[in-house]
Amino acid sequence: MFYASKHAQKLAFLKMPTIEEVFTGFEGKRLANALSSFPIHVTLSSPIVEVIPIEQLNFPTATYDPRFLLSMFYHFLSGHAIIMCHKFIDYGALSYTIAALSSFCPRIRELAYQVLHRLHHHLECANYPQDRQLWTGLIEHIRSGLTEANQRIESVHTVFLVRAIEVLLKPLSPLFSSVRQFIISRQLRPYNYRSLPMFYRICLHLVSTSNMQTYAAFHKFALSWINDGLRSAADVRLCHRKGVFSDLLLLYNSPLCAAENRTLIMQVLTTLAQLPEGVQVLCFDCAIFAWLKHQLMSVPAIDVSQSTKKSLLYSLVSTLWETVYRVHLKKEEAAMASSGDSGEESPVATERYIFYRAFGYELIDVLGRIVYKSTEKRRIDRYVEVCDTVLQNTSNELTCFQIKQNICYNLPAQLETMLSTSNGGK
Repeated sequence: MFYASKHAQKLAFLKMPTIEEVFTGFEGKRLANALSSFPIHVTLSSPIVEVIPIEQLNFPTATYDPRFLLSMFYHFLSGHAIIMCHKFIDYGALSYTIAALSSFCPRIRELAYQVLHRLHHHLECANYPQDRQLWTGLIEHIRSGLTEANQRIESVHTVFLVRAIEVLLKPLSPLFSSVRQFIISRQLRPYNYRSLPMFYRICLHLVSTSNMQTYAAFHKFALSWINDGLRSAADVRLCHRKGVFSDLLLLYNSPLCAAENRTLIMQVLTTLAQLPEGVQVLCFDCAIFAWLKHQLMSVPAIDVSQSTKKSLLYSLVSTLWETVYRVHLKKEEAAMASSGDSGEESPVATERYIFYRAFGYELIDVLGRIVYKSTEKRRIDRYVEVCDTVLQNTSNELTCFQIKQNICYNLPAQLETMLSTSNGGK
């Protein structure tokens, strides 16, 4: 983008392209997606990816390569360059650089810290006070909590800072005054990277307003931030230590929770279920299957249709199963590989099950209740597949009998009709 803009000018060797000309060629959706889901596993030494035609790109999931953007930002902020700092921030360059601090690649983090250093220098030399006060304070606040050189910052922190910048760029937002006051008040203290930002408690527990729209906006801010911030085991531990997931399970059934935020809560739980550490938290500390059964009871639903509710619950349970079974297969492959290397036969397990002894029964019980009245063949086929896999991996006869009994009690109402239709078609 930089060189394309430069060579498009008549006197390319005399004039540097402006930041507007550089960012004109960027796709807004792809840059926004990069801020929400930064590719934290990409390294500078990674091989060059295969070039894909633009018509085949999936833009909702496509994102910009940090190896390209950070290098461009670094050269763009060179010492002799004169830039408008507020435009650099408005276009999302500062947010993208902060998001890069959660990368697992030390060289990418080092490059991001260098970009922040150069931007801080330009802000100090800016002509207008509004370019200096808040943004230099934000960068110094990030630096205040670092305990080692080139430190990795967890995604739950970088996503919070990115979301805060988005609000600070919109003075008409109902969250503007609260976010700005929070950032300014915290600049006098070192940033605590070992704990969740206190703003989460403000959003969910300390909101002092009678305006329900503002109240819902605080909830939406916190939920979208937590959903995008759950990227690794460290993020799960930070949130679990502060009781975030227990709070969300309680908030879901609260009459103060808007329907849109209930959907976001289910998205957070589904994102958590994609991580092995998240599955352990949900199953062992949050009693997720008991909570799911409660949602399936005939209680009055608040602003959530029954079809939408069951669709979200099915997505959560399906994700739980996929994560647990993927980890189970990896453990079995590792056990077979270790026994093959040693030349010994693998010892016969006294009892065989997936994850923990009651997991298969609880999973099938909840999944059967969800698909009981379902008319979608895909879901019923998935249910049958899960039942078969769980029974094959369960060695205890009593547990197998209980699972089969549960399957008979919760057999999908449309299963017989679909089987007869399928056989008739053959």
